[in-house]
Amino acid sequence: MANLYTGTWNGFGQSEYFDQQATALAGQIAFASDSDLIDSYSVGDVGPNGLVAGVAVVATPEIDTVRIGLNAESVILPKSGDTADKIVGIVIRNQQMETNADGEACHFQGRMCNVARAIRAGARIWVRLVEGSPAPVPGTPAGVSLDTATAGQFTAAAASATVIAIPNIVFKSVADNGLALVELGVTPAAPSA
Repeated sequence: MANLYTGTWNGFGQSEYFDQQATALAGQIAFASDSDLIDSYSVGDVGPNGLVAGVAVVATPEIDTVRIGLNAESVILPKSGDTADKIVGIVIRNQQMETNADGEACHFQGRMCNVARAIRAGARIWVRLVEGSPAPVPGTPAGVSLDTATAGQFTAAAASATVIAIPNIVFKSVADNGLALVELGVTPAAPSA
């Protein structure tokens, strides 16, 4: 990542203005144009720490006893037994987020959150990596943790009982301070011969 502007002694306060700042945060979209690839969902039962930015989510139906049928979907963290096709996208950071007891930006149950949909090609988002994850390799599929403590966080680890590979979410950068850039809705590059 680029260095942030720190100013100079007796110098001009700021001489350049950028649309996208150099600092990356979990759930931050990489380019302003990617905001066209975002949808809204209500947040389901995600527990007392809320649904933090930069994690993968699955959609669950909300059934209303008054109106028959499927009226809406809410998003929750993935759990054991979920498959790649259940991942609907990644929670986006926005200015309307509350903070949990750990000071992390999050959405609580019943609130609305923004999600970059995995089926829409092109969104680039900074995601949270599982601590101790193998180093991501740009161009390879991202994995999502199903482990209770790290549910929804991304990893470069091989698929297992607690990690599912998401073929249409691809790493675009190496790890940087516990984050990595991914692109949604793309096909991974074929291995070279």
